[in-house]
Order: sequence, then structure tokens, then C-alpha cells
Amino acid sequence: MMVKRYMFIFGEAQSFFIFYLNSDNFEFDEFRKKRNVNIFEHTERWKSSIEIISDCKAGLCSKIGKEPFIELKKLGIKDIELN
Repeated sequence: MMVKRYMFIFGEAQSFFIFYLNSDNFEFDEFRKKRNVNIFEHTERWKSSIEIISDCKAGLCSKIGKEPFIELKKLGIKDIELN
């Protein structure tokens, strides 16, 4: 059975809930808190998010900008945008 690691992002998240997911179920793995970044430092905010989810396979998000989308793609992380 292959187990993949996924993460969930909710908007301008300050923290992330990491889950293991396989074809049968999912299981909570850990809670990750993002380091403090100045709210006005747009680039630093998304870069710090990518740092802590770089070992994940996919992320659910309500919205994602062009720059973080490109960086996630380079890392092989699939973004799943929820409407």
C-alpha cells in the first residue's frame, strides 16, 4: 500500500495540518506552525509556507498566487484550489 503525504492550506494560513493519505483512508500526522513573517512581506509569507510543506505531495488551498503556484510546481507539489 502506497502512502502519500498531503497538506492543507486555509487562506493566509499561519499553520498547516499535515495528513497521510492512501486509497483507503487518511490520518492526521502533525501540526506545523509557520514562522512569524511581517504581514507586508508578501514574498516572504509564501516562501516561508513552502519551506515547511516542501515534503508534501499536494495542498488544498482557497486561493494561490502565480509565484507560489510556480514554486510548488517546481517542487512537484500539486495545488488543489477549492472554490
